[in-house]
Amino acid sequence: MNLQPAVDFSDLDDLDTAVVVEDSKAPPKSYLAAAANFAENHEPTKWDILKARKSADRPVIDCPKCRGTGKFYSFTGRLVGNCLKCDGSGKTIGLKQDTASVKAREQAAARREAKKAEAEAAKIAWREEHADVLDWISRNDSFDFAVSLGEAIAKWGTLTGNQVAAARRCIEREAARKAERAVQAAQAAPTQGLDLSAVPAGRYAVPGGDTRLKVMIQKPSSGKWGGFVFVRDAAAYGEGNRYGLQAPGQAYRGQIVEQLKAIAADPEAAAVAYGRLTSVCSRCGRPLEDEASVARGIGPVCAKLNGW
Repeated sequence: MNLQPAVDFSDLDDLDTAVVVEDSKAPPKSYLAAAANFAENHEPTKWDILKARKSADRPVIDCPKCRGTGKFYSFTGRLVGNCLKCDGSGKTIGLKQDTASVKAREQAAARREAKKAEAEAAKIAWREEHADVLDWISRNDSFDFAVSLGEAIAKWGTLTGNQVAAARRCIEREAARKAERAVQAAQAAPTQGLDLSAVPAGRYAVPGGDTRLKVMIQKPSSGKWGGFVFVRDAAAYGEGNRYGLQAPGQAYRGQIVEQLKAIAADPEAAAVAYGRLTSVCSRCGRPLEDEASVARGIGPVCAKLNGW
């Protein structure tokens, strides 16, 4: 049988003391001693003194960030951790409550309110001074430039000098166009041909005529086409077809002249004919539901607006 050779430990008999291996993760004794000495003998810093002085004359209040809970929640309601402002305590140091500090805060608030009131008064005065610009903006809500000026006023309360100048140039051009059209209309009314200027805007059918033919007369009052009269198809399957137009101071140019002459001769009868054929008001385009309105062919309010 093979035997392992014996291990000889005779060379360890001469050791007088045991070898002690220090923990490599433990801090050195010199560091611990220095930390203990600093904790016992250090003097408060300037920041420590200032912090103690501030907290001494200020009340302890609920933290305004976490509302005294000491917790910080995300916008989804998930708990993230401790409040960073109060470090999870739910309390913080409030403002000074001595007479001088309270008075100073009240004076600062009064100055802010006065400045705010002054700014509002300046905006009101600007609006009064530029009433013509505001009126032009409100009347041109489909004009991109006017819309942009309205948005600027809503945001800032006023316009710049260049914006006001540009708006007033537009106002001058609009006034020049209106004056030119007024002159054209005053120079001569149509001496021959068909005149639709006296026919109210709305939908019409030919009294006693073709029930298929229904027309819509449009009369823009402002903008590029102000003063014009447009005639187009108002039948259910013919909307969009344009028959003709009448420029200011001129006669009608277009199709279905004879039918339009019958409508212009008695606009009320033509409006009633349209209402009875379609059960729709000739002026506003709403369904006629009242028995009297159905029988008459037009609503009472619209008839009054047309002067009938």
